[in-house]
Amino acid sequence: MELDGQMSKKRKKKKGLRVPAWLRKTLNIASNLAVSVPTKHDTVPGTVVKVAALLNALSVIHIDGRADTMVRLAQERDLVLKTSEPFVSLFFNTTLHEAFDERRFVNDNGPNFQIIHAKHEEYGELYFLGNVGAGVSQPMPGFYHTENFDFAGALRRLWQQYDGRIQATVERTTMPFMVAQSSTFSGFNEIPNPLYGSMHEKMEKLVERQRRFKLDGVPRSYMFYGLSGTGKSSFAQLFAERLGERTLRIDAGAIASMSVGDCDFLLKSLEPDFLLIDDIDKTQMMSSIATLLSILQRFKTDYPKLTVVITANAVDHFDPGFFRPGRIDTWVEFEPPSAEERKTILRLYCENLKIATKDGDIDRLVAASEALTQDYVREIAYELRCDDVDHVLERIAQMRALLDKAGAKHPSGLGDFPPSPMSPFLPRRTSVQ
Repeated sequence: MELDGQMSKKRKKKKGLRVPAWLRKTLNIASNLAVSVPTKHDTVPGTVVKVAALLNALSVIHIDGRADTMVRLAQERDLVLKTSEPFVSLFFNTTLHEAFDERRFVNDNGPNFQIIHAKHEEYGELYFLGNVGAGVSQPMPGFYHTENFDFAGALRRLWQQYDGRIQATVERTTMPFMVAQSSTFSGFNEIPNPLYGSMHEKMEKLVERQRRFKLDGVPRSYMFYGLSGTGKSSFAQLFAERLGERTLRIDAGAIASMSVGDCDFLLKSLEPDFLLIDDIDKTQMMSSIATLLSILQRFKTDYPKLTVVITANAVDHFDPGFFRPGRIDTWVEFEPPSAEERKTILRLYCENLKIATKDGDIDRLVAASEALTQDYVREIAYELRCDDVDHVLERIAQMRALLDKAGAKHPSGLGDFPPSPMSPFLPRRTSVQ
């Protein structure tokens, strides 16, 4: 097989001390495998995932003796071995690969094993290994790259494509003797709930504080907590947009599926300014806690330009590690809007929906929606488009009765109403409120 006419050429000798290619390759392989070795601190699910990842990495290095061509390429060109399923998915499932000159060729030892060579004059070269089945090549998590490959430069294209907002979703399926992981990347452009009253004031104060921290070079982490529907996620997105920076949003389920190495690789390669993690309390905390605490513990030294924002509905069952100094710097509570704020919200939505309302009807609806969140108030406005005030008030009463039952059944906060009591050692409010 001929690849650029270089495989058969001898490499020129370089001056000075040089580590042999075989030793560098061995060290690279060892360092990548080391992160997959289980430790005594791992949970049972974590151990299963690491063992599966270890077996997968070994299969990348030597697949039934069929990887001879790739090994020769790695030795000839001093390639670096890396295992990162999120990056492989990101490369092939977005437009990133379109910027590269791509060639595919079959390994000498069998037609079912394919090598994908992607080359870019500015960024460098990538080599992916793929299993070919039914005429389709499925890239494997392991890949090789030239020593100084510019990951950050290549991924800037994605930030432009997605207008500075990237959503990462990772799913991991555990099957007998293996773990299948798939990642998807897309843009996000939610229509956030409008800021009103205290929310607007809270935003202004928080943005001002964050700008001061950025000027001083001090990285910060935030926890936005409160009932579902109080605007935490919308507020977090607007918070990042107000500062005009790149935002990577990872759902809590992805944190549970990704390894610490996957998170590190994404953060180092994508170089986001903001990392948003939504609804951390809705995922399997035991699976995600080690990864998340590792990020929180090291992000100030490893990613000093990164701001972390995590949202949660209830925090009374959080691991004590979250409350240690240096993990979460600022806790911000989100509460249901006051009567005056509910009136503002309802009027705003009625105006946008072109619904004619009387002051007396607005007052009745505001009184009936006591302690309900903004999402419920928005739903009341939608109801008014199709029904009269009296019928909408009946539905509000029915909704409150259902929420009362949910709250009685789940006093720890699984219901949306009434609010669950927070742990006594947590601050009820922050200085920004």
